[in-house]
Amino acid sequence: MKYSGDYTWLEFVDGNMQLAAGGNNDFLDGSSALASLTGRWNDDIGWWALGTMTATEAFGTTGIVASHNIQVGFNPAYITLANNTFYEIYMNWDSTTCNGGIFWSRDRTSGSASSKLKSTITNVEEMELAARLHVVTGGGDYKEKFDLIYSWLKSSGLISADYTVYDSLEIIQCIPSYNEVENCWLHYL
Repeated sequence: MKYSGDYTWLEFVDGNMQLAAGGNNDFLDGSSALASLTGRWNDDIGWWALGTMTATEAFGTTGIVASHNIQVGFNPAYITLANNTFYEIYMNWDSTTCNGGIFWSRDRTSGSASSKLKSTITNVEEMELAARLHVVTGGGDYKEKFDLIYSWLKSSGLISADYTVYDSLEIIQCIPSYNEVENCWLHYL
């Protein structure tokens, strides 16, 4: 938008970002209707964070969400949303199972199969967010977290020696849960 000069969708995108973010400067407090549709999955809030990171890169670190619709407490800086979401996702890093990795689901109390998965997509989103935050801020612990996640992806077998990328690990056996012939997903990488 900033570079093309086409702001056709800015108000629509920003309005939905504002709704999703809610009043706590993160994507865990937003619209309950959105939460009921999407749940609170780390990869879902990761996509939102990557979007706010793109906005940060386009509009700078002082750019705010929905500048056309000022509401007290509901116009955080894009960088604030990206940073807060980065750390909220990272809170789901768990070294006690499979020697690390970030869980796909934020809910591990349900006992469902998805509550026991560490997905490649979630971990790669977090790596990308770390790299981009590091470039924009020039500091923080983003690089160390990037390196830790990448090392874990390789040591866990989610990224194989020949760079085949597998979808996820379930934490009981700690082996890639999809074989490469049947279900190797490359939806982001």
